[in-house]
Amino acid sequence: MFISSLWDTFFPLKESDYLAHEYDSLLKAIEKEEEQQKEKPVEYFTFNPNKIGLEEWEKLGMPSYLSVRIENFKSKGGIFYKKEDLRKIYGLTDSTYQKLEQYISIPQRKKFQKKYAKKNFYVKDKKDSIQSDSSQIFVKFKKKEIKNFDLNTGNQEDFKQIKGIGEKRAKSIINYRNKLGSFYAFNQLMEIEYFPEVLVDSLRKYCVIDKAQIKRIHINHISYMQLGRHPYLTWKEAKLIVNYREQHGAFLTDEDFKSLKYVNKKTIDRILPYLDFTENPSL
Repeated sequence: MFISSLWDTFFPLKESDYLAHEYDSLLKAIEKEEEQQKEKPVEYFTFNPNKIGLEEWEKLGMPSYLSVRIENFKSKGGIFYKKEDLRKIYGLTDSTYQKLEQYISIPQRKKFQKKYAKKNFYVKDKKDSIQSDSSQIFVKFKKKEIKNFDLNTGNQEDFKQIKGIGEKRAKSIINYRNKLGSFYAFNQLMEIEYFPEVLVDSLRKYCVIDKAQIKRIHINHISYMQLGRHPYLTWKEAKLIVNYREQHGAFLTDEDFKSLKYVNKKTIDRILPYLDFTENPSL
């Protein structure tokens, strides 16, 4: 005993040895249980796996560890919709399933019409009556009506009318609109991160763009620190624009602004709709 304790002290088992030992013990326990199960008489009967419990599984010859696994699956909301679903239970062998297959009876679930199941697309019409017969109840639905709105003044609820736009995406539209100073074209929505083109097409159907809502930038009076906050300009480009204005005088027309050097032409075209060339913005 003394030598055994010294051996354990100086030569402890590694973690892998413990795991192997536990695995061997578990394997032996399962094999022993399966042997005991073979000795018990098996009673086959027609059953619905969603309705029976541990006792019935035992009568069908199911090993107790698998019976517990099945019941745990059901207790967490799991449902067997068809015979083959039982095969998905981890540890259930093909031979065991084949013995049970002919006795499994799962009533077919009623299928609702797809149009009634579409979320956020059909709503119940409270005025419509409910028609019923001896077997089914039918509730009439009507198509959800989407109210047209302005892309530059719409709120979260307006945007959430569109299928595919939830609260998070509606917020991202409004936040980007505020940074830009309103939209002048639907294609600008594609500049929002992860914004799919299909939603742009949907918004075209139900939205208008009031360009009078655009917040103009007084390009002849703004500082480069303020100008650089616009999403279409970098700080370097904002500095170049302001320096050019200070050296060459105010921008009077679009053509004056387009004559800028060292600023990308695409950038100039994108920012132009936001510019106000008034020399005295107070007038």
